[in-house]
Amino acid sequence: MTTEVQVFDQTDLAREVCSKIEERFRDNQELFDRMDEDLDLYTLKKWAPEETEESSISPEDAYTTNAPRVLARKVMAFIAP
Repeated sequence: MTTEVQVFDQTDLAREVCSKIEERFRDNQELFDRMDEDLDLYTLKKWAPEETEESSISPEDAYTTNAPRVLARKVMAFIAP
């Protein structure tokens, strides 16, 4: 009987741990999305305007600037020992 109670407690514990992990992931999702966007800037992912009727920028006028990468390298050089 004692063994069954321990198994039940471990199952509850595992569920609780999984629940906390999922909660932490949801809480940090906005940060993860921002990090992905920042990585796209740093790796110079090509920017393309959304194709809508109201868009004033045509795809051939769009360009990707290297300003975010230059700024990131300056910051890294400044904080590096």
